[in-house]
Amino acid sequence: MPRIFPSSTLLLLAACPLVACHAQPEDSFGGGDSSPERPPAADGLGTPAGEPIAAGFDACPGAPQIGILQTPAGDCELGGALPGGWEAQRLFESGSPGLVAIAADVPDGLAGFCAYTWTGSGTESLEALHDAVDGYGGMSASTLGPDCRGQAPQGDGLEAETLSFALQDAFRENIGWVAGQALVGSTGARSPVAVGIPDTVSQIAADNPAIDPVNRHGAFIATLIGDIVCPDDQPGCPMSIHHTLAMPIDDWAAGPDPLRGGEHGTQGDLAMAVYQVVAEWRERRLADSEAAPRMVVNLSLGFQRRLDQTNFDGKGPAKALHAALEYASCNGVVLVAAAGNTEDASCPQFDEGPLAPASRESLAAPTPAECGALGVVPLDGANYPVFGPPSAYRPLVHGVIGVDEYDQPLPNTRPHSRPRLAALGSNAIGGTTAPFTDVLSGSSAAAAVVSGTAAMLWSYRPDLRPDEVMQLLHDTGYDLNATADFGLEGRPLSASRRVSVCAAVAAACDDPDPSVCPALDCPAQAPLADGNLGDFFGEVDLVVDDPANTVGTFVGGPGISPICVAPDSDNLSDPQPPVPICANCNLQVKAAGSSASDDTLNMTLEQDYLDRVQSVTLAVSDGSETVVHTVGAAAVSSLNTRASDVTRVNLATLSGARSASLTFTLDDGVQQRQVIPTERD
Repeated sequence: MPRIFPSSTLLLLAACPLVACHAQPEDSFGGGDSSPERPPAADGLGTPAGEPIAAGFDACPGAPQIGILQTPAGDCELGGALPGGWEAQRLFESGSPGLVAIAADVPDGLAGFCAYTWTGSGTESLEALHDAVDGYGGMSASTLGPDCRGQAPQGDGLEAETLSFALQDAFRENIGWVAGQALVGSTGARSPVAVGIPDTVSQIAADNPAIDPVNRHGAFIATLIGDIVCPDDQPGCPMSIHHTLAMPIDDWAAGPDPLRGGEHGTQGDLAMAVYQVVAEWRERRLADSEAAPRMVVNLSLGFQRRLDQTNFDGKGPAKALHAALEYASCNGVVLVAAAGNTEDASCPQFDEGPLAPASRESLAAPTPAECGALGVVPLDGANYPVFGPPSAYRPLVHGVIGVDEYDQPLPNTRPHSRPRLAALGSNAIGGTTAPFTDVLSGSSAAAAVVSGTAAMLWSYRPDLRPDEVMQLLHDTGYDLNATADFGLEGRPLSASRRVSVCAAVAAACDDPDPSVCPALDCPAQAPLADGNLGDFFGEVDLVVDDPANTVGTFVGGPGISPICVAPDSDNLSDPQPPVPICANCNLQVKAAGSSASDDTLNMTLEQDYLDRVQSVTLAVSDGSETVVHTVGAAAVSSLNTRASDVTRVNLATLSGARSASLTFTLDDGVQQRQVIPTERD
């Protein structure tokens, strides 16, 4: 969010080295041509000049306003006519502390964005600002729009260490993970690759263990990606990870925290974070010939788009984000974005279509001429493999959907949001010698798998263009026998394929010299019948059967059809605690012919949430029908008090259950939903 930061904060940052949010379908989220000097795109994504000022100007009280100068040389101070109480900044020069330290000039295509923040007392004088912009002549008042909060990381959340390792093993098997031992001897031949993570964690927090981020989602994503690119902490691994703070807001009224970050962001925040991570990478390359020549930017985040008043694609906030994404693409950066999760897995109809910015896969990446007009010239000129032929599949952003261990859409998948790339997004757990205790399920984790695979492949084949890297990921993936719901406009919709790390790297590494490329033989395969979860559920049985563990057993309520109520549309994002409430909760479905009378839900609360859970519901789906079970008060009490090491709830749910998710309601009214491992019959 553009805010005026104290000078002491700027100096400090200049010297320094988990949650769910959902969105309505946004087919035209970013609209057309990003240059402030060009007319609106013919596809109608822009906003015609002369649009009435009142349209959505006051949609988000207290939010900064972003407008676009008609020429980059214009004056954000409106020729001295800026009303009192308003502060003006050039968005990509000083809109956030991280941008202040960038020495390079902002390209002309981004230089014309101005951010206005109300710092006066009392209610912000919106009409006065509009009148001043309208009278200035160098900025169309129709471009001025509120930078509403609407972006949050995409993710959802038995404590025995053996369970964490077993779940991690399953995750690795299902993504086609390549062990570090298989790479021995070829590390020195790998080219450096940078991975940018605009998310909830700032670089200063990532570098300083004394700073505890409000939300560790960005750190979790970095761990997942690092575990793919640098397996087993491989010595000499050429990957570098770079964080920028795209979600600096925890308390909307208090404004952004540049150190600890938050759980929310705006279009302007993401625009600045994307621009910053790419501009800093350019500066490293200019200063050091050994710096990474390739970059992947992971966007495990998305926008809540229910408020019609915020859907202004010709306004400053949306255009700023579009310009930043184009800037990244013009520099040869691969942009990977999560397609998004639903707010309520049992009522997905309110959240159809892909989130933005993943929805921008329908928009083409800029051409060389468009990049030149934006003011961006690739550092290596014609030798830098950025632009492919007209036949190449070159979208602005590559969307990713999450599938579970059985290649089925996750319970929290948004309907009609399937892009051509899919990846395992269920029960993701990162780390090397000791995995994270957090478990993430959603398109957030799936995007991280794709970003990590792209970075690893590119490190072995730096000669490939960005479009060739992503095409190879698609071509070597496992065919899910489904067609994408959206893709690059004007092209036939592609088959949806699940990305395999090993299959992609094996196809790229066709050099017979093992010192150059690892010798791998691992085509993408169909999922195993048990989803590779057999060992995990074996560990669950051992924990439950261990005499040292107490087990409380309860009876769950009958399955009923979910009651779906349209969500409140006046809040753009729903914070979720960063630590899963029940990291290794799971559902064991009785096998056919089993003597067991019921299915079993196993739960143990994390320490942070004891005495805080008010209610628990379980949503179970067989692929066509969803039912919701209520966990009784006695079982909830057992969870809160740790009366038993494991709380078990027996219930008779759908025959042929495929997937399950839990919803926890806390004492402050916040709800956390998490997909849980499901043992199928």
